[in-house]
Amino acid sequence: MNLNHRSARTIALLTLTLIVLTGQSLATSRDDPIRVLFIGNSYTYFNNLPAMLEAIAEADDDSPIIETRMIAPGGMTLVHHWKQGDALEAINEGDWDFVVLQSQSTFGERHMIDGKPRVMGFKTFHESARKFGKAIKAAGATPVFYQQWRRRESPLKDFQVISFAHHSIALELDAKVAPVGFAFELIRKEHPELSLYISDGSHPSPTGSLVAALVFYSTITGEGVMDIPSTLRGPAIDLRSGRAKSDAVVDLCKVDDQEARRILQSVREALSVPADSYVPRESPVDKK
Repeated sequence: MNLNHRSARTIALLTLTLIVLTGQSLATSRDDPIRVLFIGNSYTYFNNLPAMLEAIAEADDDSPIIETRMIAPGGMTLVHHWKQGDALEAINEGDWDFVVLQSQSTFGERHMIDGKPRVMGFKTFHESARKFGKAIKAAGATPVFYQQWRRRESPLKDFQVISFAHHSIALELDAKVAPVGFAFELIRKEHPELSLYISDGSHPSPTGSLVAALVFYSTITGEGVMDIPSTLRGPAIDLRSGRAKSDAVVDLCKVDDQEARRILQSVREALSVPADSYVPRESPVDKK
């Protein structure tokens, strides 16, 4: 990653993503669960990411319990969520500590180059993020932006757009960013043998969702994960509806000791690297 010129803005971005290192952990106990609402689409419901997050917390006796709810129909953008209304209703109904906002992989702004979808704009994402951010704070919760990854065959510039889009709006709204996409970048570079995608090169494999869950755990609790259970279990997902099946508990992810060490190493690095080392100082979207 090329290091951009430093500025007051990027220093603020650094502070934003290094919450784990500042000692600002969320003081709670296993009798006082952290409640997290996920608003997103298939990048959230594939492999039941919220249930993985719950299982990671449950496996550590020193961790607070995490309780989640997911509103994530396939293909939904934040624009769609705002218009549809279920997400806003859930925000206002629940006593949430955090609300995770995950947009569609190209922010709903469809651009094709050489027959492949590209990330080339985020205006509508920012507009909807502002609306949701205001509602989330009014409900007494903290917004967390789910920084997604670029597609497997997409160029690095797509991730530069993704990272700028998330960090710039989080800075504006005084929100958090879960740097999942950056963790993907590190693993792809340092541990290419770990498969983060399914065959479509877009959606996460169980390992990819595990990486996301670990990043969310540290972003939300302010604490690092010391160990990963070899098997994480939780409700299966109906891929047509994006909803969990309450009557079917399955293995969501399995990792061996070597894989676990590599994943944890990359996640810790992703959470410790200054944001200004990979977030562009100015929007990388081409200006016409």
